[in-house]
Amino acid sequence: MISETLNGNWKLYYRPTGDDEYTTGSALELAGIPCVEAKVPGNCELDLSRAGILPEDLFYSTNIKQTEKYEYHEWWYVTSFRATEAQLNSYRSELCFNGVDCFADYFLNGKHIGTTENALIPHSFDVTGALCAENELVVHIKSAMLESHKYVSPAYSLLYANEDRIQFQTIRKPAHSFGWDIMPRCMTSGIWRGVEIRTYGKYEIDDVYIRTMYINDDGSADVAFCWSLKCDKDMYMRGGARFWAKVTHGDFVKEKSTTVFSNTGTLHVHIPDAKLWNPRGYGEANMYDVTMSLRIGDEVLTERKATFGIRQIELDRTDSADGKNGRFRFIVNGTPVFAMGTNWVPLDAFHSRDEERADKALEFLGESGCNMVRIWGGSVYECDKFYDYCDRHGIMVWQDFCMACNFYPQEEWFFDIIRGEALTEIKRLRNHPSIALWSGDNECDSNYSDSGKNPDENIITRKILPEVVLYNDQSRPYLASSPYISGKMYLEARENGKNPLDVASEAHLWGPRRFFKNDYYKISNACFVSETGYHGCPKRKSIEKFISPEKVWHNYDYTNGEWNLHSTSDNLRNYARVELMEYQIRNCFGELPDNLDDYAYASQISQAEAYKFFIERIRLNRPYCGGIIWWNLIDGWPEMSDAVVDYYYEKKLAFTYIQRIQKGTVVMMSDTENGRNNIVVSNITSKDSEGTYKVYDSETNAVISEGNYFCPANENKWLGIVETELKPNRFYIIEWDDGGGRNYNHYVSGNYPLSLEKYKEFLSKTEIEFDV
Repeated sequence: MISETLNGNWKLYYRPTGDDEYTTGSALELAGIPCVEAKVPGNCELDLSRAGILPEDLFYSTNIKQTEKYEYHEWWYVTSFRATEAQLNSYRSELCFNGVDCFADYFLNGKHIGTTENALIPHSFDVTGALCAENELVVHIKSAMLESHKYVSPAYSLLYANEDRIQFQTIRKPAHSFGWDIMPRCMTSGIWRGVEIRTYGKYEIDDVYIRTMYINDDGSADVAFCWSLKCDKDMYMRGGARFWAKVTHGDFVKEKSTTVFSNTGTLHVHIPDAKLWNPRGYGEANMYDVTMSLRIGDEVLTERKATFGIRQIELDRTDSADGKNGRFRFIVNGTPVFAMGTNWVPLDAFHSRDEERADKALEFLGESGCNMVRIWGGSVYECDKFYDYCDRHGIMVWQDFCMACNFYPQEEWFFDIIRGEALTEIKRLRNHPSIALWSGDNECDSNYSDSGKNPDENIITRKILPEVVLYNDQSRPYLASSPYISGKMYLEARENGKNPLDVASEAHLWGPRRFFKNDYYKISNACFVSETGYHGCPKRKSIEKFISPEKVWHNYDYTNGEWNLHSTSDNLRNYARVELMEYQIRNCFGELPDNLDDYAYASQISQAEAYKFFIERIRLNRPYCGGIIWWNLIDGWPEMSDAVVDYYYEKKLAFTYIQRIQKGTVVMMSDTENGRNNIVVSNITSKDSEGTYKVYDSETNAVISEGNYFCPANENKWLGIVETELKPNRFYIIEWDDGGGRNYNHYVSGNYPLSLEKYKEFLSKTEIEFDV
């Protein structure tokens, strides 16, 4: 297969939706439809911005709201291209659109070649014999809001969904586009991923599924290559065709072949001394290369290259947990892995910019020390670059299917859409060893339960998706929802007068967010926390990039519409999140600063201490707790949020704290109980850890505890007890050397609120460079 891009400069025609149909650029021009230059990949709104029709920076002030007047527009992308001789004479040619948002018709040289209705997956059209020497391609994108009117959600969905969520029940575009607490309402349109022409020969290896069948006691492994072909009939009539696989890893080379009897088959390859793919901290993330070929005798008809990892993964879980009994943990290659990760939310409100932001975001992911990342269901399926990075760096991926916080239609037409979408993405991603879990959706079970409905009534996540996973990928587990509430668990909890979410083994801990040491967080029975977060105000230099000068310091004025919009991004324009951030500062420091610099400083300290507390509490509670995925790494638009890196790539203090406590070996102090704190060393690696540690008072330098430690692989070990004072607050610095250099942690004892000035003084002694 040969691919040639059609990315670059196109023309974009646009108008309020009308009745006339246009299939060529000349017809659009003759009709006087307005036109601007466009970029592909791109978004229509960004093209209007470049043309000066919309503001230059759509994220500045309240500019994003100006995009709402284009929600009922229609758009035509137009380009011309010259077909090559290879394309004109190819055995098969396809036009491939990797992402079009959202409802679109496609015309090649004035002829209709296809229709799409899903922005989340790629679409291809067979244009064999339809290409000319000179070609014109037109993509007509319709108003998603108007198209949605063609679908009527069943009463079941309408009765229980929140009013602001009904709009996206039937539309397959990112749920956050309709407005979310982390993203603005921005009903994007456009060709948001690349366009290419693919030409195929008479013989093609169409698809390959690579599955680790067994990891044997002698260190060898058995790997299956399930292949499918698209070939001219003459290959089968000639006979003697064989499917070959050449597997390499460093100096290791193994070749094996099997006879081709049909257009599908399986080749089993035995790999001695297999180098396993392991999550970060638990061994190397080894990747194998494979060159697959189709041959008749010595003639190579076609080749295809791929990479894969040898690993087995299971999810060991119970539905419920009570604080003593229950499990939710990932076991990789037979070893329980403590998951420390982050939620991956949209990289940009305009998804055509995702890929250019991905490199920097992935760099932060690696720096943070995460060994797991969760693709949140309100966003998109990520680009290949993302999964390749996770493969190479040993980062497990918890992959939600793209549904969130709604009652999706329980009807056959919608089942077919979801079935096709899931199949497309499973086949695209299943050879990535980093994919650890398919999850049906984000918080739909919670919506059902909160509405008094049994989540097992959701046929999409109980029947449709598990069947697609079962038939197309048996190398990783499936979870119906996050958090998951089984029907049995739901009924039992209701009978006992409990909220099913409070007894689930895996939970999203949001609760009363005004103070991070609230009992809600301390006494949660969850074995695994897959969402929890805390607000942190961005630095002044970031705020000045998206808030107008006269409103940069909101000065506790709840009528400051810019702060409100960039704090509660779903365009409700209320001050709830601004007020929440203030409560968090007040509960941490007792009073609110009277200037922006101290406000941001205090907010970031509050956030940093919260994340540190959340992660340490789960880590200290091993092996009962199997991991935590905090919310979230980086913003997708400028805002006051839970992210630890803002939209402009500025790290908040919490990022540094997280780096310190997500190391393979960490020495921690537990929270105070009865005037005492335990000193614990936690090792979440596959190797024993030993070294020295010291705990001392940052003001007096008095050593509280010190000594040597030894902690076996993948265990926690108690080192001692510290008698702490409730008043005044004491700031303890924790140092340890595990043979790889000096590491730092800290603990603040005593009751809150703290002194902001005293905390600033403490920070100056902690080897942390911090400014706002």
